[in-house]
Amino acid sequence: MPNIYSLNLTSANRVFIIEPQWNPSVENQAIARAIRMKQSKHVLVTRYLIKETVEQVSYEETGAL
Repeated sequence: MPNIYSLNLTSANRVFIIEPQWNPSVENQAIARAIRMKQSKHVLVTRYLIKETVEQVSYEETGAL
């Protein structure tokens, strides 16, 4: 029998992006799930980048930082 887990986001107000995605819609979807209808709290999004990596260069070139 497979193990099935679900995530309840009824009170989530923080999003931590640890591994940047090449497709921005993946990150946008994660953020949108926290900023859902009836959210009364401010949502804090924290994106972690490692210095001198391809992800940092990519974000700097696109102006996402």
